Amino acid sequence: MTVVRLVGLAVLAVGVGAFSPAARRPSRALPLASASVSDAPTISEIEGKENLMRTIDENADKLVVIKYFASWCRSCRSMKPRFERVASDWGSRARFFEVEYDKNKELCRDDLNLLALPTVQIYAGGAAGLLDTFSCGPSKVTTLVDQLETYSG
Repeated sequence: MTVVRLVGLAVLAVGVGAFSPAARRPSRALPLASASVSDAPTISEIEGKENLMRTIDENADKLVVIKYFASWCRSCRSMKPRFERVASDWGSRARFFEVEYDKNKELCRDDLNLLALPTVQIYAGGAAGLLDTFSCGPSKVTTLVDQLETYSG
């Protein structure tokens, strides 16, 4: 019988078989990330048309970047770390948000008429200040950065 105990972040196995050759193999676990919480980009999720409009208006003092995505979309999943990187780089000059398609189908399909995912919208000066809407897969992140540079200056 093997007994497993948690000690801090390590797991110790004690008992029969704990000292077998398999138990003595070095762990292949990846080291913990050293990034602090403050390094993480702030990307908030928005649900519903009213919340979307209110969020855009409340952040009218900066550029507002909204990514529309779906959890089942392969391009959307590939875009996630790239969008986070842009959000981290531009965090002081723009605010970043996400809208999940499956939770907001009516908004995405009927109100915004989105034809592809992921799609990005950029606003300035509130909900009436839509500057651009474009499909933005992982290969088009440079387009997002170019648009941010164009509209920020």
